[in-house]
Amino acid sequence: MEVLKKRVLCKCPKKFGISERMQGILLCKLGQALVFEEGSGMLEELLGLDVSAKQIQRVSEHYGG
Repeated sequence: MEVLKKRVLCKCPKKFGISERMQGILLCKLGQALVFEEGSGMLEELLGLDVSAKQIQRVSEHYGG
């Protein structure tokens, strides 16, 4: 699925190169439910997204703080 960069789903905050929607809904939920590495593998397998375990960890720790 292609989404234009000016769309709401693509707007990225300054701290992370990941949209706020993806951070709040997807990465935080995966970070809470799974080991970060497993969450990374699941994103790759199910959605074809290359999000590292470290990215999931950083976002989870940021929102957890």
